[in-house]
Amino acid sequence: MEYQLIFNSISLIRVLLFRFLFVAPLFILLFYNAAHADSELLYRTHTLREIQSQLSEQDKDLAEQLVDIRIQQERKLGIKPLIPAVIINNASTSNSNSASHTNSLQDQANNIKGRFIYSGIGNRWSLGYAWGRYGNFHVRTDLSGETSTDSNRNINGTFYNYESKSFSLGSYLDWHPFNSAFRLSGGIHLNDMKTSLKGKTNTPVAINSNSIALGTNTFNVDFSFPTVTPYLGIGYNNISVDSPGFHFFADAGVMIGKYDAMTTTNLIGSQNVTTADVDTEMNNLRNALFRNGYIPTANFGLTYRFK
Repeated sequence: MEYQLIFNSISLIRVLLFRFLFVAPLFILLFYNAAHADSELLYRTHTLREIQSQLSEQDKDLAEQLVDIRIQQERKLGIKPLIPAVIINNASTSNSNSASHTNSLQDQANNIKGRFIYSGIGNRWSLGYAWGRYGNFHVRTDLSGETSTDSNRNINGTFYNYESKSFSLGSYLDWHPFNSAFRLSGGIHLNDMKTSLKGKTNTPVAINSNSIALGTNTFNVDFSFPTVTPYLGIGYNNISVDSPGFHFFADAGVMIGKYDAMTTTNLIGSQNVTTADVDTEMNNLRNALFRNGYIPTANFGLTYRFK
């Protein structure tokens, strides 16, 4: 049993990682484009200041046009805008009047840092990694889930053998308004979340409010959550703490999606059981277990921030 559990866990991780390869590049591309756009803006601002410092007072109106011409020519030549760190090094050689501007550029360049790992507990455990921070944004990925369950459970007056597993691989884009610890999160989950109910042999089952003797017959219901679902949430993570080490985080959100259901039985046509009765009972069981079109999540734990 233990070896089978380990094998199933390894297979699940491989499947989720394979699916994640199709989703992660989208988030990385969005993050790169945002970072590249901010870098070009910093470069343009610094170039404008540099040109203005060399013009007389009456010619400063031409500075904007000169910057546009310079950037267009550099693009034609295939010259990429300088990254903020390079701009800062160049700016440090200018006169003392640009010191405050240099410090601002340094602060924004440092915001690219902020990589950390995190682990949390709640109604789902989580283990994740934050790829880095630029400005008010963070990109994260994590593996989350619940402990697999195998037990007997009374649902709608019938005892079933209840089995459940729930694992998800998620990618998120966090926004920290006003550079605060509070964050708004949006993301995508790749899920392997299934629940099965199996009627117990020689035990009566309730089908559309009728008690049916199961005997050696079969009445099983399988539920599965959609493979790809969106995520929306809020959270807390003290991103203003620059020192490496352990820090606290908390998240609450919803995985948006509704469980599908499928029934396997050989009772139809026996003991006056009809297809409509089976469909009604299947929906009754789904409403008893998964009434809403979303799954709430709550999680808190520790992060470890790298230098």
